[in-house]
Amino acid sequence: MEAPDSDILSLARAVETCCRVKRSVGHGSTRAERDHFDIYRLASSPALLRALAELMATLLPPQTEVLGGLDLGGLPIATVMSQVTGLPGVLVRARRRPYGGQRFVEGVDCTGRMVVLVGDTVSPGPELRNSVTALRRLGATVTTVVCAIDRLDIPRTVGQDVEVRVALSRSVLERVRISS
Repeated sequence: MEAPDSDILSLARAVETCCRVKRSVGHGSTRAERDHFDIYRLASSPALLRALAELMATLLPPQTEVLGGLDLGGLPIATVMSQVTGLPGVLVRARRRPYGGQRFVEGVDCTGRMVVLVGDTVSPGPELRNSVTALRRLGATVTTVVCAIDRLDIPRTVGQDVEVRVALSRSVLERVRISS
């Protein structure tokens, strides 16, 4: 079930309001204010984080068994999505920890299970490839990444037969920012 366009626009407007900050750059007479999109501010807004997680839950494939929160920004979103959906969640690191259990994945056993990766923003870089590879080596099936914000208009696939599903696209965020 997809959210109505008006709900998505309302959520996008709230995300823009929460995450768009002005910061000073330069020195002296060259000092200027520049917009900066701070995605980590989502984690400090429980109501907004929940609304975003509910929207993202509608993007999950029906066979999803585990939510894999990509460190750092994907973890709070995956945690709330876990609460919304009742699905277990795991932390998926981009790199193996050099200490402790030295694992890529922390949490429930993913062997033989469909894991959907959850991220705040996703770029098709080595971190994502490493996460997919690590999960597949553990015996998990990974075919989908669900991300909150697409600020780069990334392709809908990131290689390795992994589809990207986006809750709030760059065009939607720009549309609400321009209309504000």
